[in-house]
Amino acid sequence: MIEVLVAVFILAMGIIGAMGVFMSAAKGTYAAERSGQGISLAERELERLAATPFSLLELDSYPTVAASGPGSFVSGANFRIAASYSRPPAEATLLEPLVVDPDANPAADGTSIVPVSVNVAIGPPGGPTATVYRFITRRDESCPVLGLLDACPAEQGSKRLTIAVIQNQTGNGVRPRPVYASTVVTDPSVAPLDLPL
Repeated sequence: MIEVLVAVFILAMGIIGAMGVFMSAAKGTYAAERSGQGISLAERELERLAATPFSLLELDSYPTVAASGPGSFVSGANFRIAASYSRPPAEATLLEPLVVDPDANPAADGTSIVPVSVNVAIGPPGGPTATVYRFITRRDESCPVLGLLDACPAEQGSKRLTIAVIQNQTGNGVRPRPVYASTVVTDPSVAPLDLPL
């Protein structure tokens, strides 16, 4: 009888351990799936903004500043550019000015790029949602100077599009880290100086 009880106890401990491993693997799979959904949403948003005419790539207002999250990278009328957004904003030393519609009247030019959208659907209807942050900044061109000739005239402009996606909390308590995606678009009407070969 004692041997049977010991065997049952050892079997129960093995089952409990295996259940823990399965639960941990399920949480990891779910977190990876949600992170992938966030990356997909950020990339779709970048593609949508990149298709906007260059002159209309401007926010309709300044993003609100938050103590944490993507809003913490806003510093006045500038956005802190970081090599990795997992680090604190104070470590991002490069500041780029935010591009905001001067008349703040989206109806005037037919476009409106809002800095923040809340409860954006990520997957199927009724599924998880996220908050999407959009930052549009003007970049300083750093082009080589060839002798006395600047390879990039000052009038050539480029803008950096940065998207941050924060997925909303779900019932199981798993909340993926924010996802950041960024790209640079240039003014197609002003090409870099065409140098003869």
